Amino acid sequence: MKKYVLLCVVMSWALACHGQVLFGPEAGAGMGRTSYADPSHPAAPTVTVANTFGLSLWTTYSKTVNLMAGLRYGKSKNVLHGSYDGTSIRRELKSSYVYLPARITFAVVHFNRVSSLHVYAGPECSYWLRGRATLYKEKSDEPLTENPIDFAAVGAGSNRLNRLQFGYQAGITFLSRHTRNNWAVSLQYSHTLSKHVFGNIAYDGFPGFVDDYGFRNEMFTLQGTYYLDLRSKKKIQNTNKFTRHHWRTDL
Repeated sequence: MKKYVLLCVVMSWALACHGQVLFGPEAGAGMGRTSYADPSHPAAPTVTVANTFGLSLWTTYSKTVNLMAGLRYGKSKNVLHGSYDGTSIRRELKSSYVYLPARITFAVVHFNRVSSLHVYAGPECSYWLRGRATLYKEKSDEPLTENPIDFAAVGAGSNRLNRLQFGYQAGITFLSRHTRNNWAVSLQYSHTLSKHVFGNIAYDGFPGFVDDYGFRNEMFTLQGTYYLDLRSKKKIQNTNKFTRHHWRTDL
């Protein structure tokens, strides 16, 4: 499954190099829910916060159909509550990822010649770069560990670490296009289908506290993008003339 998702993402980047291309930086912040793959896990789903930034590519193939591809770096924070030796503790995990999304978009409303509303959906791959876990007493900011625990080190002990994740995303985008300056605002839902680590992990020095890294993330993200038109100024002007004529003949 991961191979097919990764192939779709790579193909989207190749296709995005053709057609009318917009390219620029994007940034966003989101909040979501982390649920555990093991239904017997005692911990309830927890809230995850994340922020991302990177580059986005928007390719127009027709008045309705577009393709979006991206490369983003993101950080997230996940909290798990548990106990050991009768003491309530919480685990805070801070992770960093690289995301490779691919989305096909459909224009559903054209407000005027430059503004439109789109819906989109598509696969997303992410590569887990690193994670650091810190244990605290519940309702306290005093760490129980001298140094953060390397998430990758404890997960790789029995080859259970799964760095390459895959999932899907869907959302809506408002796009405003001008001669050179273009921008978009998106509200996105994403869902990770693969687990980070297969199996539970026990920390040295904390008997009875078993951490479950077999979680999946659901996330709502609000993000903004500033696009630059990669065509020459002359081509942009010619396209704008055609677009104005095309809209007049559609009336």
